[in-house]
Amino acid sequence: MSYYDNPGTNPDEAINVANGKVFKVVQLADSSGNIVNPGTETVTGPSSTAYKVLGQSAPVAATATTLYTVPASKSAVSSTLVVCNRGASTFFRVAVQPAGATLSNQHYIVYDGVVNQYESVFLTLEMTLATTDVVTVYATAATLSFSLFGSEVG
Repeated sequence: MSYYDNPGTNPDEAINVANGKVFKVVQLADSSGNIVNPGTETVTGPSSTAYKVLGQSAPVAATATTLYTVPASKSAVSSTLVVCNRGASTFFRVAVQPAGATLSNQHYIVYDGVVNQYESVFLTLEMTLATTDVVTVYATAATLSFSLFGSEVG
């Protein structure tokens, strides 16, 4: 429940009562940071968030392959990367290229990680990605599948 203290006199002050607690809001702002009148305007929450499979790939052997690129006007949070091995033990690499930069040594977050025969590796990343950032994967054999899960915001 909310009510406004001195409506019309000082429209940006409000008292909000929630679960028996009282909070005084000195100013309210919309998602762009603009001060709004709580008596007449709607304050929206953050941008929409889409939880999804961000990317999947079964790359050919010994080839750096784009797994996911953050779309324009979006950002992303990757929660989990799964590396599934469908064959003999092999190595894998994962890199994050800011703003689509050319792949270079500083971009690797996993380099020659091992996946045993017919096993999967689950990496909990909680990695934040900006617009046009690229997640690249690599496998020494063509028997790996990569799945990146997370959310896009914007």
